[in-house]
Amino acid sequence: MDSLRSYDSMNEYKADWLNLAFPHIVLISGKCYYSTNSERVMLKDAEVNRIVRETWLSGYEYGRKLVFGDLTSVKDVSGVFQDNAVIETFDEFKCFTGLNDVPDYCFSSCTALRSIRIPQKSVRIGKMAFNHCTSLTHVEIPEGVENLDDNAFNSCTSLTSIVVPKSVSRIGNWLWVHCTSLKEVTFLRETPPDFSIGTMFSDCPSLESIYVPKQSVRAYQNHRRIAMFYKDLVKPIP
Repeated sequence: MDSLRSYDSMNEYKADWLNLAFPHIVLISGKCYYSTNSERVMLKDAEVNRIVRETWLSGYEYGRKLVFGDLTSVKDVSGVFQDNAVIETFDEFKCFTGLNDVPDYCFSSCTALRSIRIPQKSVRIGKMAFNHCTSLTHVEIPEGVENLDDNAFNSCTSLTSIVVPKSVSRIGNWLWVHCTSLKEVTFLRETPPDFSIGTMFSDCPSLESIYVPKQSVRAYQNHRRIAMFYKDLVKPIP
């Protein structure tokens, strides 16, 4: 559970609700509140709101207010968002804490998607999960994700940087292939993850820096999947 957080007003709290883990305790105008799955949630993207309601609310429930329990109870999103060219932001995806992974092809060809935050309890981002998300500029991968599968970010041509948390122990084939705007990748793990055979940075002409922990620079430089083509790009995290 998060530490007690203090807010001067309910509006200030609502502006920050997405940055909190749920349930949580907050202090608003001197009064203590405990957030639960019955608390209302607001989906900022109209297309996401429509899809969530049509998929997981039925009949008379369709018109009611969404609550966190509607999101945390979802166990599978396979095929729900794939090939949708309207969704632009989905930071609330992090609240889908019932998901063990981001399924294969989950957001493939969501060409308008700009920003997304991965659920905290997901351990895997599936193959081609964000394939051809050509507008994606921000993706937040939380600590706890262990596997980034093959081609997960293939052809994310607007992505300029990404941070890979310490928990990631496996990098799939061709992970960032055709990410033509990608300039920097930061690995927080001290021991290099298991990089698969296929090069992860194929057709990444803008790549300038691979940031790693200071004490791990040599280990990454000497890794067989980095040494041949990317050794000179490995640098300590600023």
